[in-house]
Amino acid sequence: VAKAAMDSGVARKPLDDLEAYQERLERLIHPTREMVQRFIGQAHTQKRKMRIVFPEGDHPTILRACHVMMNEGIAHPILLGNQQDILQQTRNLGLEFASDRYDIIDTRKEGSIPANYIDTYIRLRERKGITCSGAWQQLQDTLRYAMMMVKCGDADGCVGGIAHNYPEIIKPALQIVGLSQ
Repeated sequence: VAKAAMDSGVARKPLDDLEAYQERLERLIHPTREMVQRFIGQAHTQKRKMRIVFPEGDHPTILRACHVMMNEGIAHPILLGNQQDILQQTRNLGLEFASDRYDIIDTRKEGSIPANYIDTYIRLRERKGITCSGAWQQLQDTLRYAMMMVKCGDADGCVGGIAHNYPEIIKPALQIVGLSQ
């Protein structure tokens, strides 16, 4: 509307930068977009793409978000879940994922849990009576595995909560990553 008013000569105060005006209106209308835009801006300035792990890697909403994330060059997604299920879901959604721009980890697959994850988890939870086999079993859960990736530096962040309730997400985060990181 502002551009049409300027083009027709009706506008009393012409705008120098129409894009900046449009961006300012977006921030006023949708305040959460400002935070997202700031995150995207920071991501584009990074030398290395952030590695973001998604414990609900086969969820359609997550896959669509990851597709945008890859196309925009925002981050390198790490999807947790069954590889065949994830690939089938991407085909069902009509999404094309370049194989070198994301990773899939099936936490239930034999040998998918690194030994340092098990050792670190045992050290974190030993006072709660966790054993080696118990640690291995609990780390098959994608939420715990994702938090362990962040704890061990194999991921820069974790996004979850589409298919889980808040307590289901926050408990492993507090137990594994803690508040200080």
